[in-house]
Amino acid sequence: MELDSLKDIWNEVGNKPVQSSNNEQIVEMLNKSSQSPIAKMKRNLRWELATVILLFAPIAIFYFIAFGGKFSVIAWMYIGLLIFFAAYFYYKNKLLSEMQCAACMVKSNLELQVKTLEKLVRFYLIAGTLMVPLLMIWLWLILYNRLPSLQNSFHFWPSAGVPLFKTGLIWLVILLFFSIFFYFPNKWYIYKLYGRHIAKLKSILSEMEEE
Repeated sequence: MELDSLKDIWNEVGNKPVQSSNNEQIVEMLNKSSQSPIAKMKRNLRWELATVILLFAPIAIFYFIAFGGKFSVIAWMYIGLLIFFAAYFYYKNKLLSEMQCAACMVKSNLELQVKTLEKLVRFYLIAGTLMVPLLMIWLWLILYNRLPSLQNSFHFWPSAGVPLFKTGLIWLVILLFFSIFFYFPNKWYIYKLYGRHIAKLKSILSEMEEE
């Protein structure tokens, strides 16, 4: 069995100085026995980066051109988000590449790298969940302040006589509910792209440690 072979290599490396050839065997067996989870995560990462560029870049260009550039601040916001995602994807891709490095200290570093990857994915889940409602608030504030004609149409329930601070609380509750609702499909999406592959790596490492 491939996992048994991986355990033998792991134990052999643990009993003598680490050699590059042993590390190469570990990386090769790890990828084979788990159906290359690291390679799959790297492909998913590239696909996500391409999707973000295709979504954010046209929106940024639109707000630079439309309305006479009056809402260029929105364009810069999307450019900032694009830079943030690019930096995040670069760091995660670098980590995944290091996990495939046969010349590295696989036995001493692989567990730490998996834990770091888990933290990155957890951060991605939280940031992605909060990003949508925060963007909605920020965009509404810009539109409300820069388009006076919208101030009356966006006034909340004027006929009901609801005070502004109570209206704010109502919309805050709505956004909170929306964030919670969005959290679960976002969690499923991230698990499908990364979480299940991390689980495979952790399962193999756990069995190797038990052996």
